[in-house]
Amino acid sequence: MSIICSKYITNNIGIDIGDGLITTILYHDTTIPSSNTITLIVPEINNNNNITIYYGNNILASDNMMLQSIMVKSPEKIIYINFTISIMSSYMNQMCINVMTKTILLMREYINIPCYKIALLEKTIDTYNYKIKFELKQYIDIIISNINNNNIKMLEEDKPPILKKLDQIINMMDQLSNQKLLDLKTNLKNKFLI
Repeated sequence: MSIICSKYITNNIGIDIGDGLITTILYHDTTIPSSNTITLIVPEINNNNNITIYYGNNILASDNMMLQSIMVKSPEKIIYINFTISIMSSYMNQMCINVMTKTILLMREYINIPCYKIALLEKTIDTYNYKIKFELKQYIDIIISNINNNNIKMLEEDKPPILKKLDQIINMMDQLSNQKLLDLKTNLKNKFLI
């Protein structure tokens, strides 16, 4: 017996795990019912890790519609997230999200997803630039934390100008080319031994 699927997902469904970019789980035009599982490595075990689910076709999370934000606390480093979507009615689909380790179901959530196409502005973006800025910001945050916690040996009077310079770099990142951002990242990495 054949099953004919006339319903489909109208926009991508994906997650953001903190870097501001979407990892697509279910692509638009996927027929319903549908299921997909991804593997994630959590930053810290036994800590709350935020996973935000988005609906839309853009790469940046902020350019899509947020559906749900879930907190996951895992006793293991590797978790699996399963998205299963089924027909609920003519205007909404229901998606079941299972978050699990190899042996334990950590949580199950149900969320509703619109069947109709949402008019979201689709943007093209330089994802490489976005990734470099994200990594550079992480390096600067680590350096600032190390300076404030006295993990980097320096004179007390040298701290304020260095912290001010790092703050200036954060504020001007949007105006710099990819090459300048890479050079800054490399210089900071070498200078502060990150």
